[in-house]
Amino acid sequence: MSKERIVEEVVAGIYKDYPWVWDKFGERGKEKTIEDNYHHLDHLYTAYSTGEAQIFLDYTDWLVTVLTSRGVGVDLIVDNFERLEKSIPGRLPQKEAEAYLNYLQQARVKLET
Repeated sequence: MSKERIVEEVVAGIYKDYPWVWDKFGERGKEKTIEDNYHHLDHLYTAYSTGEAQIFLDYTDWLVTVLTSRGVGVDLIVDNFERLEKSIPGRLPQKEAEAYLNYLQQARVKLET
C-alpha cells in the first residue's frame, strides 16, 4: 500500500540524514517515528475527508507539545513534514495528495514562524 511506502521512505531518510537520532532514541525511537508518521497521515486524511485543514493544524500544535517534551526539536518536525511533502506525490490520488501537501505546507509555515 502507498501509505507504507511513504512511511518507509520518510523514516529511512530521517535516520540516514540524522544518525544522531538513532544514538539518542535507539530502536524504540525509530518505532515511534514510524508510528508518528502513520498518525501524521491519519490526521491528514481526516482533514482531507472533512475539508477542514484546521484539524491537521491543531494536531500539529499538539504534536509539537508532545514531541518537544520528549526532546525532539521543532526542526525535526518541520523536516519530517518536508519529507512527507516529497514522498506523497504519485502515491495517493491527485486530489487527496494536493490537499495533504497544502495542509503540510500550512503546518510548516506555522512552525517556522
